[in-house]
Amino acid sequence: MVILMMKKFKIFGIYGIYLLVCTLFVSVYGVRVVTAVEGFSAEDKLPSLLGDVLGLDMSKYTILCDGFRTRSEFGFEVEDGGFLLVDAKGGVVSGRGRFYNGYPDSINISPQNGSLYYAIEPPKGSVEKMKNIYERYTIFAQKYELVTLDKSVVFDLLTKTPSNLPKSYLSSAKVSSDDMILEVSKEGFAFGCSIDGFMVQNKGWAIAFTDKKIVLSDTFGLYSFYDLGIFSKEEVTNFAFDLAKKYANALFVESEVKPDWSNMHSEVSLGMIPGQFDNNNLNNAFLEVGVGNVYSVERDPTVLYPFWSAIFYFNSSIGNIDGIQVGVWGDTGEVAYCYERGHLGSVSYPSDVTVSESTGLDGRVIAVIVVLVLLCVVCVVVFIKKNRL
Repeated sequence: MVILMMKKFKIFGIYGIYLLVCTLFVSVYGVRVVTAVEGFSAEDKLPSLLGDVLGLDMSKYTILCDGFRTRSEFGFEVEDGGFLLVDAKGGVVSGRGRFYNGYPDSINISPQNGSLYYAIEPPKGSVEKMKNIYERYTIFAQKYELVTLDKSVVFDLLTKTPSNLPKSYLSSAKVSSDDMILEVSKEGFAFGCSIDGFMVQNKGWAIAFTDKKIVLSDTFGLYSFYDLGIFSKEEVTNFAFDLAKKYANALFVESEVKPDWSNMHSEVSLGMIPGQFDNNNLNNAFLEVGVGNVYSVERDPTVLYPFWSAIFYFNSSIGNIDGIQVGVWGDTGEVAYCYERGHLGSVSYPSDVTVSESTGLDGRVIAVIVVLVLLCVVCVVVFIKKNRL
């Protein structure tokens, strides 16, 4: 995850198409906000982030904001907006900020025809300056009541950085201690964590300074962890493969060509997924039209839950379908999705294929929905936020 943050600074869920479909409908149905931002707006925090944390010389600039807009998104209050830093010569530095429940999920700053003036120079590979910038961030976090990484853990990891750091964060060095991981270069550094060896994709802290932009992201305090789950990889793989075979049989029941599993290979991975993606008004709307999931638990939007993602490949493709993919919640064993995996174009999804299975994992009947992704290709553009790197 840390590599992903350093290279792209994006916070994605791992079962993409299902989330893309959800995103398409969120503007129509809305969601319940679990934790609201109280007391301080994004515009209140912005000058402190730019000057006190990032070290820009704010005496050189006038801040022009086009207004931060507030919206509800999957159980969070999101403040999103652009701003300009204009210097005395008319030079412009553009920026954009996004805050989730008050946390700076993404701060991006890029010079246009202006310059980056610093009152405090960026670290440029100096471990002491990296410590200083994180210490400044902890002061910012305390001021605005944000939970973030413990300073002693950060300093310990930074102290272990190699003396000869790579120049670019695209080829950063890695340092680890227990479940904490640091990726560091002369341009920036980022912290992430793992659970029992599995990287967590939605919880971390990162900062980078280049000639063309500055990036800051903190989602570490935004989420807490659920237990890793009660199922092993072997158990989930066996169950999901049985389900994939049943789905494939139903899908190709009238086809002359049948799936060949003789040399099947699979990709099975565990991720920690925010609970809000399946417990909101959106899912109720799906249920009303017969394409939703009935889950046995109500998951907390601010908690990361174990989620198994599995892809099972045919020996050879059938048309543009090369396998079946299955998503299983690790806390309950319930199926989130089961559908085709396609390539080189879109996949046609039959409207009458439904698979139900009583799982051997926990003995409960699982409702399996197989047509959630009718609009996934269209959703890609909707879901990706242009201001992420």
